[in-house]
Amino acid sequence: METEKEKEEWLKVYYAKIQSQHDNSFRKKDTLTNWSLTILIAMIGIYFGILSGQFQEQMLEQSLRFAVVTGFLIILGQFFSNSLISYAYLRKFRYLMKMIDSGWMNGNPSFSVIKEQISVFDLKDKTVVGMRESSWAQLRAGFAIILGFPTVLWISELYQIQNLSFNHYFAFSLLGIFLAWEIWSLWLRKYKRIKQASVLKEFL
Repeated sequence: METEKEKEEWLKVYYAKIQSQHDNSFRKKDTLTNWSLTILIAMIGIYFGILSGQFQEQMLEQSLRFAVVTGFLIILGQFFSNSLISYAYLRKFRYLMKMIDSGWMNGNPSFSVIKEQISVFDLKDKTVVGMRESSWAQLRAGFAIILGFPTVLWISELYQIQNLSFNHYFAFSLLGIFLAWEIWSLWLRKYKRIKQASVLKEFL
């Protein structure tokens, strides 16, 4: 049976570990957002560069714009899905840290309850937030603009298609592959492992 001192030492070591993981998740989440903004600016430059360029064929110009917007939208979508995972882990580690802090300060929750929660959220890789909350948080953090602007451009370009070309088919193929990959990777593989579990509400 563990003594109080051993329990305290174990918690200190564990707390330091998740604090480091919390900070890493926070940095990764912000880095993904900042990179996405940089990519968005690059997309705008390329798009309007094509728009203002001199093309002999209007169809070629339109198909290039459509392909460029589709490609950048796929890249930004990948960054967004990874940011959801980072946010979910950030909230999980923050929840565990807050709970341990409370246990140290006033003895609530008890050591056994803390270890039980650690088993659920760390060892079993669950999270304290669902996909909807993670998505909403990241959209408010800047992805509403980052994804919204190229989406509007993509819809606009979609309505301007008169005759399908290789660029159009290529863009549609990439988009289809990306969506299939995201459904499998995020929803069926990654997020299945970190889906929301029951929490102690007072420590959220």
